[in-house]
Amino acid sequence: MLEIILFAICLSIDALGVGFAYGIRKIFVSNTAKIIISSLSMLMTFLAIIIGSNLKNILPYELSKIIGVLILFVMGFYLIIQSIKKSRDKTRLAKKNKKTDKKI
Repeated sequence: MLEIILFAICLSIDALGVGFAYGIRKIFVSNTAKIIISSLSMLMTFLAIIIGSNLKNILPYELSKIIGVLILFVMGFYLIIQSIKKSRDKTRLAKKNKKTDKKI
């Protein structure tokens, strides 16, 4: 029960952060979109709890911890690589624009 309460608090804090980010960027989200996002979030949370409950009967506790760490590591590594690629693309585009400006 404590895990569910902590999970709900974490999701609420995450949603608050996303709300602030959208507000700062002045991104408008319609009520219909909010309902769809909330419904999908609730469905995915429910499915995660059901699947996790079933997997805990199959996987040993230590293996599940290792799998969780690996998933987070891969996701973090992927985000870092994407950030590096995006930075390189911006640098290349800036250099290309600089060369184009000199030719004109």
